[in-house]
Amino acid sequence: MKLIDLHCDTPGELFKSKGSLLCNQHHVDMRKTASFSSYCQMAALFCPAHLDDDSGFVYVKEMACHFRQEVERTENAVIATDLKSLAKGFEKGERVFCLTLEDARILGGDLSRIEALAALHLWFMTPLWRGESVIGGAHDTDTGLSEFGKEALARVLENGTVLDVSHASVRSFYDIAALSRAAERPIVATHSAARALCAHRRNLDNEQIRMIADMGGIIGINIYPVFLHDSGSADIQALIAHIRHIINVGGENVIALGTDFDGIASLPCGISSLADISLLATYMQRSGYPASLIDRLFYQNGLAFLKTHFR
Repeated sequence: MKLIDLHCDTPGELFKSKGSLLCNQHHVDMRKTASFSSYCQMAALFCPAHLDDDSGFVYVKEMACHFRQEVERTENAVIATDLKSLAKGFEKGERVFCLTLEDARILGGDLSRIEALAALHLWFMTPLWRGESVIGGAHDTDTGLSEFGKEALARVLENGTVLDVSHASVRSFYDIAALSRAAERPIVATHSAARALCAHRRNLDNEQIRMIADMGGIIGINIYPVFLHDSGSADIQALIAHIRHIINVGGENVIALGTDFDGIASLPCGISSLADISLLATYMQRSGYPASLIDRLFYQNGLAFLKTHFR
């Protein structure tokens, strides 16, 4: 089985714990990738909420350096900085890690920081996380992007990074979509679920799902039970229900996985780490889903998207 996962928060967990990528107590480590013949992980750099924007900018750069060093010292693990290195590593069966950024508030109103972040070779940027920031409003607000946010994200798009609408307010979602459309770029939701099945404001409504699909984007299904069921508890069947709904609304090409491993406080019943995510394929097979669709979910749509929109 092959896997491309659009979002995890492992770099931050390793930075805090000073643990090993080879073996640790987090959701993701090299041992837990053993069941995958090919594996690519989009790994988010995230500033903890207690840090201010300026301190967070320094913190994220240090986290990126630490994670890069951890990958480099780990056998069969590589950091991909472009499509060629990603495709080569994925084909060879190496454990491929691609850096992304979650919460662009660390720009702190300073456009010059965009070039410093570009040097990290970011694939995706999730501009918002919670509340209102210098960038604009997240899902728990009714605010759109600020004027600084619009200018900053337009420059981010010029660097080739794709914008991620996960965590965005409804107004910010459409602001991000407008900026991306003007730049002739897609939008993605790297770790989200369907609001029709769970009313959490982090989730996507049907119009948003269709817009992401129409713009050539993809949606990575978040496995956090709080986003899967209004009760806050969920099992693998609840996860499959979100997958089915997003396919029904947006089509088979839009679906992917964006687990949010190491960034969530609980997991669906039956899944304890990355090592168990293959159980999702088993359940889908038992439910009558064809192998071709399961492959789309696990890696084919993600790989096709990356090959289309990156160099």
